[in-house]
This record gives sequence, structure tokens and C-alpha cells, in this order.
Amino acid sequence: MASRYRFQPNKTSNPIPVTIALIIAIAFGFILSWIPQPGQTLIKTFAFWFDSPQLWQFVTFPFVTNGNGYGLLTLIIELLLLYRFGGEIERLYRAKTLLFNLFGATFGAACLGLIGSKFMLTPESFLADSYFSISYIVVLGCARKPEEAMSFWGLPFKHKWFALINVVFVLIGYGSGAPIFGLIICIPLLFAWLYGQNKIPGITFGKNIISAKAEKKKDNREFDEFRSKVLDK
Repeated sequence: MASRYRFQPNKTSNPIPVTIALIIAIAFGFILSWIPQPGQTLIKTFAFWFDSPQLWQFVTFPFVTNGNGYGLLTLIIELLLLYRFGGEIERLYRAKTLLFNLFGATFGAACLGLIGSKFMLTPESFLADSYFSISYIVVLGCARKPEEAMSFWGLPFKHKWFALINVVFVLIGYGSGAPIFGLIICIPLLFAWLYGQNKIPGITFGKNIISAKAEKKKDNREFDEFRSKVLDK
């Protein structure tokens, strides 16, 4: 039976402390951004500036934003999606998988943003807010079960269509006035879709690459031993 999600907590689920901590950190950064002086300092220090990026800015920009009342509803939706899909990844694949993917996507977006900024009219622009990083987690979560149904504020969607909607919003949001930049920044979302469906050779979602290779070698060795015993008989 298809699952239906209505932004209600799963009473039988395991705790998701890392997802909750991420939600609190993002919300706290948004609130601080409402205050003029701290907000300016946060943006200057932790946003990813294309013209002069600092090392820490490659992974800190989701935690700062141009906080204002107009972005509050968007933030609430983003955090609900992080709770839904990030929480599911943490429950099923442990916190380190969630953190690796979220910060890996953030770092990848920053690197691609540097390339894409060459096609922007204002290269002194910056990346800030959690929209992209959470969209990556949403696409990744949807890719695991693309045909499964969910309900988003009463509207039914299959995961694959909900993932596509997120990609379109990222493309429009980041590509407004700079379509090439929008296309480039969407590349990690394509990776998320393929990764979530285990369609990238040599990589299995939720498994450490090194341990996965060791497990494969063990399986091959056991199979070889079994085949040898059969041939000996």
C-alpha cells in the first residue's frame, strides 16, 4: 500500500536527532538574519561569495540567509521537507549518511556555482540559504522509491513527480536571469536521482564505498570457495 505523507510525525519511528539539529540550526540562522547587524555579519562571513570565497563558506552557506518575512513560508516548507526526507534517511541509513549527502551536495553546489558565476552578469553575487541542499535531500529520498505516493498539503504526488517539481523550482530559482547558471547548479540533483536509485557504478546508496568493496570481495571469495567445493565433488 502506498504511503501518504501529511507532515505528521511517525510515532513508531526512531529518533532523528541530527535532522532536528539541522532544522534548529537553519531556523536559528534565519531568525538572526532578521536583525540587521547580525544578519549582515552572517552573510558576509558564512555566505558563499563567488568573487572571494573562503574555505568554510563551501559548506556554511545553507545556514545563513537574507532573512525576511517573505521568505518565512518558504523556510517552513523547506524544514518540513528536511524533516520528512532527511529524517527518513537518518532513520534508515544513519546520521552520517544524511550529513555526508547534505554537506557533499552543499560543497558540490558551491564548486559548480563558481563555474556558473562566469555566466552571470554580477559575479560578485553569493549563495545563501538552505534551499538547494534540502532540494538535494528531497530528490535523493524520492529516488529511493520513485513510484511511491505521497500527499503534500493534500495534493497527491508520486515521488518521481515531486522530485521533478523540486528540480524545476531549483532551475527557475537559481537560473532567473542566468539560465546557464541554473542548469549548472542542477547537476548535483541529477546525481542525487541516479545515486538514490543505485545507478552509479561502484556506489551503493547508504553504504560506505570502502566497506561495500570489502563486502563484495568477501561475497566473491565465498562464492569461489563454494564453487571449488562443488567442482571437487
